[in-house]
Amino acid sequence: MRRLSAFRASTAVAVVAAIVAVLAVMFPGLGIGQTTESHGGTPSGVFMQTNPDVCAVVGLDEETAMEQQLTLASPSHLLVYFSYGWGSLGTHEEGKLAIRLDGQGPTLNFPGNPPGRQAGTLMFSFANVGAGSHTVDVSARVDPIPSSEHPPVAPKTAAGVGPCALTVFVMPVAA
Repeated sequence: MRRLSAFRASTAVAVVAAIVAVLAVMFPGLGIGQTTESHGGTPSGVFMQTNPDVCAVVGLDEETAMEQQLTLASPSHLLVYFSYGWGSLGTHEEGKLAIRLDGQGPTLNFPGNPPGRQAGTLMFSFANVGAGSHTVDVSARVDPIPSSEHPPVAPKTAAGVGPCALTVFVMPVAA
């Protein structure tokens, strides 16, 4: 039985490395265990609205803080930003914001913390949204946070969300 010489082994490694390099150049999205990537074109539209006052006063029932109607001429990616302030969230309350496209999307939680004033900006993307009319909205509600020391109780009356700003970037899907 013949052993593989060091020269032949290094040559084999060099050939495999060259093939991988060529594939990486020819197929830049090719990868194992990588997240998927989607690249849209230049924004074809940017929808913006602001409310310098209270956008919504919410309790246990979900209320719409802001919404944007839009019509897409072609399949597009949407990038949504929502800037907000939470006012009057108590220690045992949790504010919840939901960013939705046509009623579907994530809900994010914000635990209360005296004095209960929080602000920030959320971002969420929706990929490959079909052409046609759509609604992007942000809704809010307040839930009690039960603990071993405090039984679950309904939030006081309400917490305010505001000031608010909603921005939607529309990027056509690259062909």
